[in-house]
Amino acid sequence: MQAKHTTTVLVVTVMAGLLFGISASNAREQGSLAETDLAGLVAQQQNAVVDLEEFVDGLRRQQDDLVAFQIPAAPEQSAILALRGELVGPGLTVILDDAPVDFQLEDSVSVNDAVVHQQDVDAVMNALWLGGAEAMSVQGIRITASTPVRCVGNVILVGVRSFAPPYRITAIGNVAGMTAALDGDESVRLYREDAARYQMGWDVTVADRVTVPAANELSSLQFASIEKGS
Repeated sequence: MQAKHTTTVLVVTVMAGLLFGISASNAREQGSLAETDLAGLVAQQQNAVVDLEEFVDGLRRQQDDLVAFQIPAAPEQSAILALRGELVGPGLTVILDDAPVDFQLEDSVSVNDAVVHQQDVDAVMNALWLGGAEAMSVQGIRITASTPVRCVGNVILVGVRSFAPPYRITAIGNVAGMTAALDGDESVRLYREDAARYQMGWDVTVADRVTVPAANELSSLQFASIEKGS
């Protein structure tokens, strides 16, 4: 009787273990499927946003043409129209990239030290503006006062689109001034030291003609003002 009871307990235990194993396997599969579906959904929504941006941009250009035909452009309107047009002129392009996948890091070095971060992109952009950049694009997207450039996980979000490295920053303007600003910027210097240490990407190309595309999104900025008589 005791042997029969022991056998029964053993069988129940084995069956319970099998059930737990199957349940855990199903949970992992469902979790993996959910992550895949989420990534696909995000990509789908980003593509939809890009399509809508292009459609709205076409409507804006039609509106600009109609307004320009009917009413002489005010100075602020001329500035907006300039943003909506492609610019070509002398400038430079800076390319930042992560360390190669097969680069061997020392045990004391974090992998975060060998990848491009948002602050690295910001440092280059700020130096270029300071050096006399008149127009700029990141990953082929025109940078305006309302264009976000921020880190999201291991990618950079420019506007509403996400990009993996390498990151390409193009600027039109005073080439000598922008080059000097890059050479003299402390944050850029620190990135370049890491780039040399970990084989990260750093490349500056100067050209007589570079292109900065038209802006896709042009939300007007609102400023507080003091009312007369208050």
